[in-house]
Amino acid sequence: MRRDYLERIKKENGWIFDKDFKANLICTDDADSVLSCFMLLHYYPERFEIGYFYDFRDGLYMKLGINEDLPMVGVDLSHPTIKCISNHLTKMFPPDTVNKNDINLNIIDNNDARNYFAKYNLNTFLLVSSLCGHEFDNDIGKVIALLPDSAYKPRFQPIQYQDRDVQEKYLYILGYGNMLDVLDKYGRDKFIRAQNALNIYSKVWVTDTGIEFVENVDLEVICKYIGINYNPSILEGLFYLTEKHRSSTGKIDKMYDKEDYFSFAITRQNQVKYSYRVDLR
Repeated sequence: MRRDYLERIKKENGWIFDKDFKANLICTDDADSVLSCFMLLHYYPERFEIGYFYDFRDGLYMKLGINEDLPMVGVDLSHPTIKCISNHLTKMFPPDTVNKNDINLNIIDNNDARNYFAKYNLNTFLLVSSLCGHEFDNDIGKVIALLPDSAYKPRFQPIQYQDRDVQEKYLYILGYGNMLDVLDKYGRDKFIRAQNALNIYSKVWVTDTGIEFVENVDLEVICKYIGINYNPSILEGLFYLTEKHRSSTGKIDKMYDKEDYFSFAITRQNQVKYSYRVDLR
């Protein structure tokens, strides 16, 4: 990661590098979050475990037997107050506030709804990988790293679109500028075929054995090519619904009290998505 960004993260959110900091990760319901958790647990197995699962359709699940005294860290989740690592745009218009505990390049760059198309347009997985100092040493691994959240797409937008330059900017900031060569080498159609073949679009849910992909996703193969340990026990355990939540959308021209929400993100130029706790009964 570029030195100025890394130094700012160390100054403002040094917990990610603190060997004494331990936490329960909140995994959310897609491949971007699952792979990000696997990356964190590859490098910091003694500091983190997946203690919670957040399903935007149902709410917050907790794993039986975890140490509930440990703090939560949302992974690919933009919570208004707790520690997070995310890629979402969360700031609307000044004087709107942001979560200073969220490691998020949009927050560092002070991106808001006014410059929506300048926002970080890669996935959380690449951000986490960069924070861990991870190197992808083969083309297949680089391709896979660009599949979650369709992080490859901006390269193939029309030349006049801002997305292309923004993607290039952030790949260099993360230290992955060499992925531009892979994007150009394989082209849009091969990325789409890879995405479909690996079922990267699959949602994730809780079953009676733990966290699972709805469709068949070969995590062992994926982990092999991205160069991290495959440990299926990371996702195993008994998870039970501890908070019932509801998700909703709203317009960007409205004021929101973010502290009432569990998640909040600007998902389109004129739209926000948020979730909030409801009665469990």
